[in-house]
Amino acid sequence: AQCLVGSEMCIRDRHLYETEQEAKRQIDLSLSRLAKERGITEELKATDPLKWVQEMNNAKHSAEELVLNEIIYH
Repeated sequence: AQCLVGSEMCIRDRHLYETEQEAKRQIDLSLSRLAKERGITEELKATDPLKWVQEMNNAKHSAEELVLNEIIYH
């Protein structure tokens, strides 16, 4: 279904889409920063893949929590 120009539904949908895109961008940035701070490297990935996955999952969870608290729940 197409939106009517300026309709409340379209404005809300656009706002939700923009918020989601910004949250994803912030999560990616936070994840990169956290991985670097925590020493989660390609070398670790090559030498101990299971540890790398565990550490990346922990970092992703932390990044998501940070962004949700900043953008969504603030």
